[in-house]
Formats: sequence, C-alpha cells, structure tokens
Amino acid sequence: MANNGTNNGPSIAILGGGILGLSAAYCCLKQKLGNVVIYERDDDLGGLAGTFEVCGTKLEKYHHFICKSDKVVLNQMADFGLEKLVNWADCRMGLFVHNKPYSFTTPADLLHFDALEIISRLRLGAAMLSLKFKKDWKPLESVPAAAWLKKWAGKRSYEVVWSHLMKSKFDIYENKIPLSWLWARTNRRSGSKRRGSSLEHFGYVKGSFAVLIDEYVKRIRDMGGEILTGCAAKSVSRNKEGQFTVESESGERMHKAVISTIPLPSLLSVATFFTDGYKTRLSNIKYQTVLNMVVVLKRNLTDFFWLNIGDGTFPFPGIIEFSHLRDIEDFGGRSILYLPNYLPADHKLNQLSDDQLLDVYLQSLSKIVPDLEREWVDGAHVFRHPYADPYYTLDYSKLLPDHRSPYKRLFVFNTAQIYPITRNVSNSILFGQNAAALLKQDMGAK
Repeated sequence: MANNGTNNGPSIAILGGGILGLSAAYCCLKQKLGNVVIYERDDDLGGLAGTFEVCGTKLEKYHHFICKSDKVVLNQMADFGLEKLVNWADCRMGLFVHNKPYSFTTPADLLHFDALEIISRLRLGAAMLSLKFKKDWKPLESVPAAAWLKKWAGKRSYEVVWSHLMKSKFDIYENKIPLSWLWARTNRRSGSKRRGSSLEHFGYVKGSFAVLIDEYVKRIRDMGGEILTGCAAKSVSRNKEGQFTVESESGERMHKAVISTIPLPSLLSVATFFTDGYKTRLSNIKYQTVLNMVVVLKRNLTDFFWLNIGDGTFPFPGIIEFSHLRDIEDFGGRSILYLPNYLPADHKLNQLSDDQLLDVYLQSLSKIVPDLEREWVDGAHVFRHPYADPYYTLDYSKLLPDHRSPYKRLFVFNTAQIYPITRNVSNSILFGQNAAALLKQDMGAK
C-alpha cells in the first residue's frame, strides 16, 4: 500500500525487498534522490534475513549472527536507536568426527584434538594462522583452497577437518573454490574473542532481524517510499529516452532509475532489453540452492553453538544450536537447531518432503546423541531458496559484473557480488548504501 510521497524527485525502482534493497531504498530517500518503489516477490520482506514466528517470538529463517567486525550493521542499529537490542554471548565451537564431538575453539583444543596425530595438528594450526595474517586476498583467488589446505595443513588434516565441509557445501566445485573464500571466513571472525575469554563472542538481535526490517519499513514509508510485497517485477523494459518501465501485479510504472538487488537469474528473466553479450556475462555466475531446517527440541542436543561435521556419512555439513547464542528463555526453554545445506538444484535432498527430510536428519543426529527420539522434536520448519550463494570459482572477481550496468541508471547490486567478504546482513546493508551513493553520482545530485 502506498503512502503519500514527500520526496518529489525522479522515480527509482528497487527490485527486491531484502536487507540490501531496504538499505538502498532508505539511503535513496534519506539523500532525497527521488521517490522510491520497492518490488518484492514474497509476501514478507528481508530476503535471506527474513523471519518467521516460533515459540511466540521471531526467528530468522536462515542462521545469522553478528561478529565484532560487522561494523556496518552495528552502526545502523545505533543510528536507528536499536543498539540496546544487540546482545552478545560467549560460544563454543566444535567438530564431530570419528563418532565424537571435539571442542574446536582455542589453540589448546587443537593440541588436544586426538583425531589427528600431533604433527598434523601443528601443521593445521600453522596453516590457519598463516592464512589469518595474509593481508591481500587478490593473489589467493587463483589458488584452490582444497589444494592449499592439503599442501600446508596436510592431506590427513584436510580429510578429517575439511573434506566433508567442502564436499557438502560446494559439491563438484570442491576443488575449484578459491582460497580467498576461506580467507574471508577466517578474517570475519578475527578478533571475535573477548579479552580474558577463550570462547568465541558473537552477537544477535533480541527479537531477531525483524526489528531492523520493521524499522527500515517504517522509515521508508515515513519518507514517502512505496513498498509492494507479493508483487515481483514481471518485466523491465527501457525506452529510447533511457526510462524504465516495470510491469508488475500493480500495473506498469515508469522509472528514471533501477537498482536491482535480486539474484542474477531473476534479473535475466525479467529484463527485456539486455544484449546477448550482457546476458552471457551475467549467466557466468552459477548459484547453489539453500535448504535449511529449523528444528525445535525439548532439550539441548549438544554444548556447542556451532558443531561442524567431519563425518562424510552426514547429509549436512554442520549444526548450529542457536539457543546457545540467543537466550533460551526466548524460546520457552526450547532448543533451536539450524541444519543448513547448500546444494545443487537437482540434489536428492531437495526432492524430499519436509517430513522425509526430518527423518533423514534425525537419523544422523542420533549418531551424536544416541538416545535422541522423535518425541524430543517440538516442531520443524523447512526453508528453501533457489539462489542462496554463488559458487566462488577460481578468479571469481573476474566474473563479477560491474555495479554500473551498460545501461545508464540501471545498477546491479546483489549478494553474489559480495566478495571476497562473506554474505551477511552487515555487508548487505553496506551494498545498499553503496548503491545509493553510485546513483547519486550518476544523477549529479548534490
């Protein structure tokens, strides 16, 4: 539903109402760049940071947490007066391998990790420490992460610690994933420990990121922005004068500028004016689906916030027990498990019903807790998205399309371009801010 506009500048279309799109819309309106219309396919906003209700509270559909290095989201929460809702907790990390969960948080944990002989432990620690101190990621994107780990951490370390994670997450691309991806994961968590504590220190938003999404919506509407949910762009055309026509369920509307935050395959399916060369450029980015199950249990499963799985018989690469981060009382004393999976679209797990998937997953979880029974389950929720993450192939930066498209005032900002830093809420907000700044440059706004 539209509000009466207070910003009478040229009309700007935002394709996609995820965090990135909301951030872009808010910044465009705040800088008075023009009227804004957000087109969102789903009935709910937030995209991969969207939420649902469980145990009487809001929870993200896909796992999210905040690191100390996520300055953009922390600053945005503060700007909105929401900083007191950001809470922090000390968390344990673990690895399940050889039918045993190991603590995997501190250097001392690595020294006691008897799933590897001592030489392999030392090599693994030295390799990860050397990666942490690398400052320039650019040379790393030509180096396969799997090959680098096998060379420096050792083949045995790779087999025990990394092999199942890499195969589960990247499938046939396991040996083509650049070291820059692993560097970014390591870099984000750098400095996550509190002084005097050996545990990881992560943050979350009390009430979930729905709090941030709702604040964006309120401010966008207060500034005259229009948000259309359940209203995907069906087509985007461009006339000789360089104006864009967006056709959607609400009819056809003319816009002076378009900021696309939707996945590249979605943009390709609606844009009617792209050249074959530009279509090929965008098609070079290949995506994997995300399949996430959120399980509500009547008791804790483990003592770990994040338990990576090194056992290749498991159908998922890790378990995130979110109730070890967010106050368990928020969920009525229930434990919340995230079981995320990144898969090819045709993977057999994507063909299972929700109940079938729960059966498969519980069978694996019982290897960790043998007395686990289905009666422990107080609810299970499955969320699927066809375009979660790209496959970060070697020299990925060379594949990325420019944010300025070949068409004046059509800008492309989406999570596949967040590289080498990892996709998260903080970087999505930053991309939205950058999109507005780029539009401002091209419009010559003061």
